[in-house]
Order: sequence, then structure tokens, then C-alpha cells
Amino acid sequence: RSRGRGDVAKRQATHSLKDRPREPDPRLPVVGVLERGPADEVLIAREGHTLRTLPAGARIGVSCARRTAQLLRLRPDLEPATIRGPVDKRVAMVLDGTYDGAILAAAGVERLGLGHCITQRFKIDEITPASGQGAIALQARAGDAEMRCVGALVEDGPTRRCVEAELGAARVLEPLVDPMSVAAWARVAEAGSIELLVRVVSRDGQIRRDQRLAPIHI
Repeated sequence: RSRGRGDVAKRQATHSLKDRPREPDPRLPVVGVLERGPADEVLIAREGHTLRTLPAGARIGVSCARRTAQLLRLRPDLEPATIRGPVDKRVAMVLDGTYDGAILAAAGVERLGLGHCITQRFKIDEITPASGQGAIALQARAGDAEMRCVGALVEDGPTRRCVEAELGAARVLEPLVDPMSVAAWARVAEAGSIELLVRVVSRDGQIRRDQRLAPIHI
């Protein structure tokens, strides 16, 4: 979601990198990538349930095929159900009983001060996140030197390197494996190289490809 004040609002936009179109728009380059928040996925469930303790047939809110597939891989006896709307609304729909639980991005939940509602955090290799998840990007019009300087002030180099590796993997693989889903997560390893986990999952929860790539020099 874009936000800003006065003239700056007309010249820049900040938003979650995972929601940015896969193909960059040269008219609106990313001039800054902020230090990444948590990239992991979380469960918010009624009565403090974890994924293991949820009863068979529990209705779990998911917003994409990537989450659906990985949920079914872990618990094929649960019922994935589409959930939409802002994060706080999704949390409210769990608490009021519309859903038995929901899988959400940890960063969005915590940025809204709703971390106390989390009942389980998933390891990266349990539910691999979307590429760019947890990172905030600052975009500005091409040629806006002042906003480029602003971007340089907030830029976090390690985060940019990681998300560029993730987004690059998704950009290459998604057209090749459609309608399967691509998840990717990278981290800076020893000697400054990048370690990248790429997961391709089918809609029925089967992992079709699970590849760890290292080292990648970006």
C-alpha cells in the first residue's frame, strides 16, 4: 500500500516487495530496500491450536496456491479455504469463528501489533515463503535524483541481494511450471555468498522440486 505526505507522496511509493509485479517497470525503479522483517509464515488459530493439534477437517484460511499446497503437504486432512482482506480482518475472522485458523505472513501480523495472536511459527523449510516476503521497497520515478538519494539512505544491501535472488528465481521458474507455485527464500551465508532455497509445489501439496543453491555470488 502506498503512503506518503505532500509532494513526497506523489514521487514515491512504499510497499511489500512480495506484492510487486514480477517484471520490473523501468519507469518506476526500486530506489531503496529496507532491512527485512521476518520472512516466515505463521498460523493464527482458535483456542491456541498449532498445526499438529488442529482437528481433522479444520477450516484454514489461505490466500494463495503456494500456502494451500504446503498446508496440504503438512496436514492433508485439513480444509483450505480462501481468505481475503486486510491482515487485521483475516485475524478477526479466525477469532470470530469464521475460520478455525489462517496462515499469514509473520511480517504483516507483527507490523500491525498482532503478534500475540500467533499460535505457531513455521520453519522456512516447512512453509517456504513467497519471494520478497518481509521486505519493504521504495519506488520512485526514473530520473528522480532526490528520491534516489532518499532510497540510498534506507537501503539495506544484504536484504536487496537476498530478495533479488528470490525474485529472479520466481521470475524464471513461474512461466515454466504454471499452474504450480514457486516459493523462494535466500540468506547471506559465509563469505558474503547467497544461499537460496527454491520450492515448486503442486496444488495437491506435492513438492515437485526442492532445491538449495549455494553459493550464489550477487
